[in-house]
Amino acid sequence: METKICSNCKIEKPLTEFTKSRNKSLPNCKKCRCEISKLYNLKNKEKRNIYSKQYREKNKDKIKEKRSKIYCQEYRKINRDKINLYAKNYYISNKESQKNSQLKSRFNITLEEYNKMFQKQNGVCAICGKNEEIKGRSLAVDHNHQIGKVRGLLCGKCNKMLGLSNDNIIILESAINYIKGFLNGIS
Repeated sequence: METKICSNCKIEKPLTEFTKSRNKSLPNCKKCRCEISKLYNLKNKEKRNIYSKQYREKNKDKIKEKRSKIYCQEYRKINRDKINLYAKNYYISNKESQKNSQLKSRFNITLEEYNKMFQKQNGVCAICGKNEEIKGRSLAVDHNHQIGKVRGLLCGKCNKMLGLSNDNIIILESAINYIKGFLNGIS
C-alpha cells in the first residue's frame, strides 16, 4: 500500500487519505484539508458570502440546471456504482456520526445518551432480557408515540410487540390472559 506524509499534520497515511487533483494527490490529507477549509471559511466568512452571492447571481441558469431533477437522475444513473461505493465507504467510516444523527432526528437523543441507557440495561432488552448484539443488531429505541418520550431499549421482537399492540395496555393484558388460559389448561 502506497503512503504519503501529510504536509500539515506530518503523519504518514495511505494515499486513499489524500484528495486527487488532476491525477495527482494533494499535499494535505483529507482531514487536514477539511480543517484548513473550515478555518479559512471562518476567517473569511464575509468574503465567502459575497463571492457566493455573486457566483449565484452570475450562474443562476447553471445552478438551476444542476439542481433539476433530470440532471440528478441522469447523474445517478451514470454514476450509480461510484455513488454506492462512496455511500458505503462513508457509512463505514462514519458509523457513530450516522447513528448519532439518526438518533437525534428520530428520538431527540444523542449516541451518548443511547450508550448510557444501554449500560444501565446491561446491554439487554428491557422486557425479555435478551442481548441483540449477539445477532449483530443494536437494541431498538422504544418511545411513546403520542408524546415522543423515550422509555428504554428493546430487542426487535419486543419493540414490534408493543408497536403492533399500539402500546395499548388492555390489548397486552388480554394477550397475557389468553396465554395464561392455555397454560392453565383452559381453552
